[in-house]
Amino acid sequence: MRGKGWALVVLCMAVACGAQPTPQAWTPVARSAATRTDVEALLARVAAEHLCKQVDGRFVPISMMPPPRGPLGGLAASTGAWWVRSCRPTPLGNYLVAFELGGSGWVWADHDGMVFSLHQFVFFNAAVTFGGILDLLAFDPRLDTASLVLHPQGQPVIQAGPRGALDVRPSSGVSTVFGGVILGLLGDVVGSRAATDAQQLLGAAFRSRLSSDITATINLGTGQVDFMAEQLPSGVAPMRPFTSPLADGDHFLVNEQQELHPGMPRVVGPFDPAVGALVDFLTDGHPIRYRAYCRATVEEAFGRSVPVGQPPALPPPSPTTSGVVPSRATASIAMPCHWYLLTEADTLTRVQVRVHGATFLGPPIP
Repeated sequence: MRGKGWALVVLCMAVACGAQPTPQAWTPVARSAATRTDVEALLARVAAEHLCKQVDGRFVPISMMPPPRGPLGGLAASTGAWWVRSCRPTPLGNYLVAFELGGSGWVWADHDGMVFSLHQFVFFNAAVTFGGILDLLAFDPRLDTASLVLHPQGQPVIQAGPRGALDVRPSSGVSTVFGGVILGLLGDVVGSRAATDAQQLLGAAFRSRLSSDITATINLGTGQVDFMAEQLPSGVAPMRPFTSPLADGDHFLVNEQQELHPGMPRVVGPFDPAVGALVDFLTDGHPIRYRAYCRATVEEAFGRSVPVGQPPALPPPSPTTSGVVPSRATASIAMPCHWYLLTEADTLTRVQVRVHGATFLGPPIP
């Protein structure tokens, strides 16, 4: 009866039950600059309420090196992740919105300087504040994709510093001059310089990403949502490693390229509970390992280790949610909880990962 009641209300609205006869001529609503600012105010309100729900707890892919410009940036390989542990929106008037994000992470650093070289994972803690105005770009029906852009206002505030030990080595020229003993004589100085350089590099990497436009795209045909830290042309989505005409309508949850180094896994997620999430892997010829864990397990292990600059100690994975990929494979993963997917390798390896085709369960276990 309740459903029929709502149907009757909708029907009455459609045919104007009890209302005066509708005039034959329909006058369109006048469009003006004020209408545009109203849209910006609505977007700011929606973003302030919903964006943090999307990124909280997520491992955001990052790299020390800037990605290529334009849609090709979606093909760049990540070398680490920033684990967003807190997100707080702050509306500023009707049109501006700011976000305060904080968390821990790690990124592979390849640094060859005049005094020292650094080739390792650098762990860090970072807190950033940035904001801007949201703008809905003109919609092109031929591309069937809507584009929403955050235009930054002012400079982002970045606090990022390394955690844990840095394994610095003397550069080749210095090693020759000092007979290979520079780290014994000037170890503290070099270590301090390395930590300062690492902090500056981290700050610059965050600042360059958050000082540019951020584009969100929505494909109206498939429902696919995607993001990129720059303004893309209207209706143009980022390019991604996995593309398949057969997958149209089956939107992905993750579609990225990862650069794996020994000693630290890459993490994607969290994902909703799944009866059978499909995960596609394609490596550059070197084998990789994958494993899935419930959210509580990952948060407990990473929460103890990463903020202090150490790799996590995880329990052995279940045989049904883990495996080895020699070069190419598709796995079906069933998880009754919110979960993360980890990938790792014993040598430098590039792998393309796509998570899609999931059927969700509920309510989840912790």
